[in-house]
Parts: sequence; structure tokens; C-alpha cells
Amino acid sequence: MKILVVSSQSLPTPPPYYGGLEAVAFADALRLAQAGHEVTLVASKHSKASAAVLYPDLIDDIERIEFVEVAEPARGMPEQLPRLAKEYDIAIDHSWGKPSSALLGVPTLWVVHGLSPYPLGWSGACVAGVSKFHAEYLSALYDVDAKVVYDHMVEEPYLLFDPAKDGDLLLFLGRIDFGKGITYFVKACERIKRYRCAVVGDDSEQFAPDQRLVAAVREKARKAGVEWFGLQTLDAKISLLRRAKAVVVLPVPPYAEVFGLWALEAFLMGKPVVTTRYGAMPEYVMQGENGWLLDPPIIDKLVDIAESDLRPKMTPSEMRSYALERFGSRRWALEELRMVASCL
Repeated sequence: MKILVVSSQSLPTPPPYYGGLEAVAFADALRLAQAGHEVTLVASKHSKASAAVLYPDLIDDIERIEFVEVAEPARGMPEQLPRLAKEYDIAIDHSWGKPSSALLGVPTLWVVHGLSPYPLGWSGACVAGVSKFHAEYLSALYDVDAKVVYDHMVEEPYLLFDPAKDGDLLLFLGRIDFGKGITYFVKACERIKRYRCAVVGDDSEQFAPDQRLVAAVREKARKAGVEWFGLQTLDAKISLLRRAKAVVVLPVPPYAEVFGLWALEAFLMGKPVVTTRYGAMPEYVMQGENGWLLDPPIIDKLVDIAESDLRPKMTPSEMRSYALERFGSRRWALEELRMVASCL
């Protein structure tokens, strides 16, 4: 089958640093190529080089993907590329614009990755959110029958290490943004004594545009003794995950987490998560089993949890198995093909 996978053109696909959408789009392209399909991936420049650097052990599979790299950022598929005029059987579109692959007359599944307003005119489109919470949101807002494609990523780098419960860090892993609860986390860390606190996440202007907030929180974190790592490469992030006792992101209104690849990364490394109920978290965090869901007052609850022994019922190996079974990239890449067929 000839399959077109469309990513954003904002970051390389796969992303060398931060980038959830691009990580998912690459996982789709890789798994479908491994399954024997003829895959074309539309992405930004340097995407193939990024894939080769991040996944050297998968280079033969990466070579099976036809990369169409776009020189300048664009919303949706770059129509001017004549190479894309050939026929495809289906398209899986992760781009942020209107499902542009439909312009080629290709049956398309458009996977949405955020809560931002999107273009109208989806009549007849096959649309998927990245959680049940997200699909319901899209269905109600745009009057479409949105399906569910849980976020997923290439798991191999995480599986190089045995999952372990030992760790001394409470690790915030997310974009440095108020909606992700970074200020809540730092204030809690002023009172937490049992574990050290650390912050890993994109603090660049592109994904954390409120640089005054970033500077203020970084300074407050320094005074509180919180280690600030900021934006990290994949291997450095995995090293820090290995040191974690638990991984923390605290979505607060008006923001709501539509899925959270950070939690999937934590589970793959056998680490529990501490989060809130705002968004999709109750779909994959089972209270006391593989993490904790906090109700207000969030800061007080986080301090109480952190001063406990942070021992979930699931073992590290069970958390990894749970992540692979429910959110495995092979499963969801193939499920997307079935979704397109069901939309026809």
C-alpha cells in the first residue's frame, strides 16, 4: 500500500529535542515502512538526518521511507512539490493546517494534536484526537465524529535500559509553561525535602513564548535548589528519566492535557507519574497503580505525595508492559490504517 504521512514543517521529524507531533508522525512512518508499506513522509529539512542520528540501529528501516523535506515552514502539505502528485492509497496527516492531503483526492485521516482552534470545513474528513477526552472535545466543537489515536513514539531507545524504581529526582518533564504547572511544581519544591527536584523541558522562545515567565521561574527554581536542565537531547532526557523517582506535570486551567507523551516516556522507563485530572490523564493514570492524580489544593497534595515513599502498586516492569501494550507505536500505526478504511 502507498501511504503518505504528513508532519509539520516547524521541526525535524523526528525531533532531536522537543516535539510531540513530529515524534508521532515519525513513529507512524517508521512502523508502516517496517510493515512493508511504501511510505512517503512530508517533513521539514534535516528530518532524515535527524532520524539517522537518533535511531542509528534502525537505519535500514529509515532508508525505506521516502523523505520529502520542505525548505521553509508551511501549514499543511506543500502543494508545489510535484513529487506529491502521484497517487497514494491513503494519507495520515499530522499537520496543523486544514487536511491538505485531501487536495490530492487521497482518503485521509487527520490526527489533531492540540486544543487550538482549527479551520472549519472538515465535512467528510476522518478526524482523530489523541485521547478520548480530546476526541470528545473535537466532536463537540466541530460537529464531527472524531476517532481516537493515542499518542505514540518509537520505543527502542527507552528499551535499551531496564526499568528501575530507584531514583532520587522529582522530574518535571514538559514545556515550560504556566498551563503545564511549572510554577506549581517549583512552589511545591520549596517545601519538599525527601527528594531533589529537577526541570527538563523546552524553554525556548518557539515553544515557551513567555520568556519573562521562563526567566522568573528559572530564578525562583534556582533559589529553591531545583536543578534546571531545560531543553535536552533524547539521550540526555533518558538519562535523567533513569534518575527519576517520579515524573511530574501538573496541567492547570484553562489548559488541559490532551494526552502527554511525557507520561508515556515515564512508563517506558518504569517510573510513576504525578499529575492532575485536567484533560486526558485519568484515561491512562490509575490512582496508586502507576501514578497519582491530584485534586486541588494541588501544591499541598504534591508535597504530601512527595514526602511519602512514592511506591505505586505496579512494578517498573509492569508499567513498561502497560505502556507498550496500550500505547505501542506498532499497534497505533496499524490502527490508523483501519480507521481510514472505516471512514470511507
